[in-house]
Amino acid sequence: MKIFLDKEIFEMKLTITTNCILRCQYCFVDKNQKPSLMDLSIAKRAMDFFLNSPGKEKILKIYGGEPLLNFNLVKKITPYIVEKAKEKNKKVVLSLCTNAILLTDEHLNFFRKNFFQLALSLDGKKETHDKFRKFPSGEGTYEIVVKNVKKALQELGPENVAINMAIAPSEVEKMFDNFRHILELGFST
Repeated sequence: MKIFLDKEIFEMKLTITTNCILRCQYCFVDKNQKPSLMDLSIAKRAMDFFLNSPGKEKILKIYGGEPLLNFNLVKKITPYIVEKAKEKNKKVVLSLCTNAILLTDEHLNFFRKNFFQLALSLDGKKETHDKFRKFPSGEGTYEIVVKNVKKALQELGPENVAINMAIAPSEVEKMFDNFRHILELGFST
């Protein structure tokens, strides 16, 4: 066990749910399994393990499924990890990756107050995005995502909001145009 205790863990992805409201064509989360939510005790154990590793700078990335479906846990673990990091004289950057469908003013206010960085999923122009990022009905999500992306940029600033852009093999020829579209929305990351 000693071999694990002296290794620095710089970054941790904490998958707090496998639930999601979308059925993206290339998603790596198995939607046929029973949806699950991480509970607070498991999250605390993971964060303690993370913070007990050597190193003064840490990045906690909160993922899912769709982590906003377990937002109550985000609200509970945020003060926990901030306080524990302070006790250990460590700096923690908090990040959350979302498909932006459920993103509300309440979420954005929480993220701003707690200095979160957001990673939002957008695959580029409407045609490309809607081809892959869909509701179970098959309806695309571009319009909702772009509306919420613009709110996030305005509320948190472009320095705290990034885009996660998936590039499917069929879309490689459109990659430059899709990337340019994302930049035109106001993103620098």
